[in-house]
Amino acid sequence: MDAFHPPCLGLELKSMRFINESDCVSRRSIILLIFYLASAYALARTSVIRHGVDIAIYFLVFCFGIKTSLNWLSYRPAKKVNGWIWGLILVLALELFRFCDVKGIAYHQGVLNEGFQYYGWSFLFIIGMLPFFTKVIRQASAIGLSFFLIQAFVWIPLVSPEPKIDVFYFLRDSIASLVQGINPYEVIYPNIYGNTPWYPNGVADAYPYAPMTLLFNLTALFWGDPRWGLILCHGFVAFFIFLTALRGSLRWLEAAVLGLMMLVIPQIRLIIEQAWVEPSLCLALSLFSYALVCKNKRVALWMGSFALALKQTMISMIPFIVPLFGRLSFKRLIILGSLPAISYFIFFIWSPSDFIYDVFLFHKETPFRPDGRTLYAAYHHLIHPIESVPGWSSLLMMVLAGALGWKYIRKNQTKFETFNPSVISFFWFAYATGYLGIMLLSKHAFTNYFYLHQFLLLQAIVWSRINDEKKWID
Repeated sequence: MDAFHPPCLGLELKSMRFINESDCVSRRSIILLIFYLASAYALARTSVIRHGVDIAIYFLVFCFGIKTSLNWLSYRPAKKVNGWIWGLILVLALELFRFCDVKGIAYHQGVLNEGFQYYGWSFLFIIGMLPFFTKVIRQASAIGLSFFLIQAFVWIPLVSPEPKIDVFYFLRDSIASLVQGINPYEVIYPNIYGNTPWYPNGVADAYPYAPMTLLFNLTALFWGDPRWGLILCHGFVAFFIFLTALRGSLRWLEAAVLGLMMLVIPQIRLIIEQAWVEPSLCLALSLFSYALVCKNKRVALWMGSFALALKQTMISMIPFIVPLFGRLSFKRLIILGSLPAISYFIFFIWSPSDFIYDVFLFHKETPFRPDGRTLYAAYHHLIHPIESVPGWSSLLMMVLAGALGWKYIRKNQTKFETFNPSVISFFWFAYATGYLGIMLLSKHAFTNYFYLHQFLLLQAIVWSRINDEKKWID
């Protein structure tokens, strides 16, 4: 189409050709987007599972996720289709609409309700018009939307300075005690819940996180609130998803939309307000993904080690990440295990009994939580009340998921001397499916766990699209 200059506007609408352009999109990428949408709907629901709708959706996502994983290599190659970018823009618009509707969020401020909705509708209009703009205007609009969303995160610690959740005090007081030379695993933290069965010893006498999380608590020393670090982490997660997609030869607009989808992921403001540590974990995994797209194995191994060191539940990723690097190598295993081993060892020798209790035994002795997002919690509310759940069920799921992930990733990756985007996409999706199964069968899993699952699905979409385009050549 020739360039067209409207006499009244004087703008070159040469980019109008974008509407008629088609993308090489595989059926697998479309299926992954459907998984993402279904999981986003379940995540956007409140954490009260009395109606069981979100758990039912997650259970279906898990079941169909297994089927998709087993049939991963049978999907046909990508072909030219129209409307893919429109589908991504529609998903982004839906997520932005949820993001701007602050009703039901933990901090209740009417003035924010009106402000978010006003700006939200304005940016929804901009998103809908993105394909019609010139390249410069599209880029400026995406950058402007990013700054608006980051501004929305900045309000959270200001409006809710002391959220009613123990995690906030764990993060804030642990780094303060460490600076004073006190072992954070020996500290008794404030019990904001009073008489509660959630603490096995009746008091908040445990720092239940891995030592590496202390690194992200440093912002509490300067600004008095660890959530500033989590806001930075979440912003960089979205930025590195954008960079990964762009480095993987996706178009600028598609990469920007994928990054913005992460920025407005459902329940993110609740996760920031409650000071859950998953944004730091997603940052490590985003750096891992970016190292993969840069084809830097050594950096990818170190970023994988960083992720493993941030939270105990990341042990479930080991059977998926090890075979991703092809043939087993003692040197690679050393790198993957170095950061967890070093950080754990430092605090273990400081106080062995306190460290073992806080990091491991505390979670083992924590009682079943009927307010969680698990199959057991749904059973408790909908069928028959229960007081405890078998601890072996989530462990069994971890073993089965890890065995299948190891088998399929190793089978398809060892034939490549370098990374294959289809196998990397399978790594993200298979781990997302296995992780979801583990969480559904655990004794307590909350919104932050499913935020991580949503992030893993988005990474699977990014790498599936990189594979579709066939421009990222090994």
